Amino acid sequence: MEFYLKRKELKQRAFTGTIYRGATLSVDDVAVYESALKNDSTAVLGLKAFTSTSIDPLIALSFSMKTPISEGQKHVFFVFEINQVSSTIFAIEDISIYGQEREVLILPGTLFVVTDIQENTELQITQTVLRHWKVSFSFMTKLKQTFRSGKKSVI
Repeated sequence: MEFYLKRKELKQRAFTGTIYRGATLSVDDVAVYESALKNDSTAVLGLKAFTSTSIDPLIALSFSMKTPISEGQKHVFFVFEINQVSSTIFAIEDISIYGQEREVLILPGTLFVVTDIQENTELQITQTVLRHWKVSFSFMTKLKQTFRSGKKSVI
């Protein structure tokens, strides 16, 4: 019964809308997203780690800009478009110890398609837009996939 209640709570936390993440990535990692955009008919990217995002773009932007970039790095501002309810994307603002960050958590294995990349030379940041690509899996399949992806290296 306890598992059922937790699963029900997760279902109620499912998030749809636009969320944001700021990060500093290597130029090689940014190239993976650029390559995915160029191969738009076939490229799908899967997140390999728990990914914290925010409903507030300014909070996400601050995360990207707080780290000075070194040679071979770029500031990246991710825009995640979640158009359908997913069993892998949850609003956790009210239970997170960082509630002020207005957090939405994306589980490992969640799939996205890169739809746009733009350089903002004024802010010296690369904006990358990702649209959620929903594929239906059972809860147990997703759980197995989550554990498997945790054992692999991160993009």
